[in-house]
Amino acid sequence: MPRGLPLAIARLRDDERDADAVPAAERLVSLGAALQNLLLAAHSMGFGSGLTSGRAMDSARLRGLFGVQPQEQAVCFVNVGTVVGRRPVSPRPAPARFVSCLS
Repeated sequence: MPRGLPLAIARLRDDERDADAVPAAERLVSLGAALQNLLLAAHSMGFGSGLTSGRAMDSARLRGLFGVQPQEQAVCFVNVGTVVGRRPVSPRPAPARFVSCLS
């Protein structure tokens, strides 16, 4: 089975001369939807999957290693693999802790 660590990269702008450029926010929403579909597909096939990110996404060393261009943003790593064991279930907070009503 192939091994590697995929990096999701968003191209936030195209050629500066492109007058009809897609806004960066729209590009990020599209990337998010694509990543969610990828995770759902992996789960439906019995794999565990998740996304990993952090401060290193903007580091010069990571950008150089993966060839991230100036007009691109490294967003997250995509992790897909075999689940060895289930994580313990986290208790969910009561909705009253984080939901409020406007009057």
